[in-house]
Amino acid sequence: MHTAMTLALAALLAEAALGYAPVPSAANLRPHAIGNIQRGSSAMTRRQNAAVIACGASMQSSRRDFGAAAMAGLIAIGVGLPREANADRSYTSMTTAYRSYVPRIKASVKFYREDLLADIQKGDWEKVADDLKPGSKAAKLAYVTKYSSGVVNEVVELKGILKIFASSITASDSESTVTQKLYQFLTKYAEFNEQILTAAAAGDKEAALKAHKAGSYALQLYIETINKEIPRSLGKINMDEAPSEPAPGGAVAGGATP
Repeated sequence: MHTAMTLALAALLAEAALGYAPVPSAANLRPHAIGNIQRGSSAMTRRQNAAVIACGASMQSSRRDFGAAAMAGLIAIGVGLPREANADRSYTSMTTAYRSYVPRIKASVKFYREDLLADIQKGDWEKVADDLKPGSKAAKLAYVTKYSSGVVNEVVELKGILKIFASSITASDSESTVTQKLYQFLTKYAEFNEQILTAAAAGDKEAALKAHKAGSYALQLYIETINKEIPRSLGKINMDEAPSEPAPGGAVAGGATP
């Protein structure tokens, strides 16, 4: 199921990107960093950049080819990553992080899945913008900031309580591949929220609903992945309802369409 949901997220990313993102040129793509990782500093980053360039080139050739490239790119940065053994971490520190962040995470994810969705369905675009403004429950889960640093043209830094919790549970002296994988899901979540805001500004309910569904899948993938790392004695992050898994071609399991 985990792999199927990852493929679904990739497909939604491709469709959303075709609708809202400008078509990039592979030659014009600039290096950037996810979290605190800069281009060229790790094999993980080089693999991610290669996937992005492949997607950009494919977008110029055809919509169908781009969808395949986007899916392959997400697999490369997610499912395809080797799993490292857990680093030595303090059980006490993980317990503290769990008790501090999990209640807030569950409340914010519930807000995203229910309150924000209801506002999109009503077409209350002013409320949607308020739901996703900086400092809101949904935004605090994960967001990015951009700045210039030295010779690097642009650094994109991931922030939010989900990033802090991921680091507390999966990272020790350095970030593991699981940590980086979690960061990728959160980066996509932040991107989909920007697409919701773009759709809201245009009054496009269909596009906003698709972007929201994609953001919900990204959150679900994060929860499923980090649940494997949380000590069993602490308990897993259990949400009342998980997002519906999409069937091939963009349909949602059960016959409905996004």
